[in-house]
Amino acid sequence: MSLEKIEHKGLNERVYSRIKEAIINGNLKSGTKINLNELAEKFGTSKTPIRQALNRLSYEGITEVIPRSGTYVKEYTVEDIEKIFQIRSALEELAIGLVIKRITANNIKKLKEINLICEEMYNKGKLKEFVTTDDKFHFYLLNLSNNEYILPTYQTIQDKLHYFKISGLEISCAIDSAIKYHDKIIDSLEKKDADLAEQYIKEHIEETFKNTVKFISQKQEGKKNA
Repeated sequence: MSLEKIEHKGLNERVYSRIKEAIINGNLKSGTKINLNELAEKFGTSKTPIRQALNRLSYEGITEVIPRSGTYVKEYTVEDIEKIFQIRSALEELAIGLVIKRITANNIKKLKEINLICEEMYNKGKLKEFVTTDDKFHFYLLNLSNNEYILPTYQTIQDKLHYFKISGLEISCAIDSAIKYHDKIIDSLEKKDADLAEQYIKEHIEETFKNTVKFISQKQEGKKNA
């Protein structure tokens, strides 16, 4: 998160975007208490736009207000994660079934290019850049469905999914497995094998879910024992 002073043009939106970016990219960790005075000083603003941003983020389920204590970066429970991944799985499985009917050679080429960039970012150790590219891979698939209602619905959980992916990077095998699943998904789409494509996207999401739960559970257990 860039913490330099923010110009007043579009101030509220820019404060909101900076804080949100810091949270979903893991710079502000889950369970962290947000200090309004500190952020106001770093951004060179009053506390008003900070409060407005935090209220908005609380509504989106990214922060949470604890009465008589303050505002914190939300700590997700296993139940929270499971519910969000249920939505992701349903939407991506639906999309892949629609994509198989209309995918072209150029679309396959584009997916391969995106996944090559995923691999390149992984090999260079640019893990957050990998997550951004991984997002592009999945968004591209969703767009190919030609269902204008799928993507807006997916976007309601996208920030949380991005955060979970960043968290899952702590699991050493997570990225390598994701790249391999992308290859399998692309191959099945190229072969027009709908059943296999749906199977691979489901397995890919299930593995991501398990990695996320594993990391967050370990983190929460560590806090208890601290």
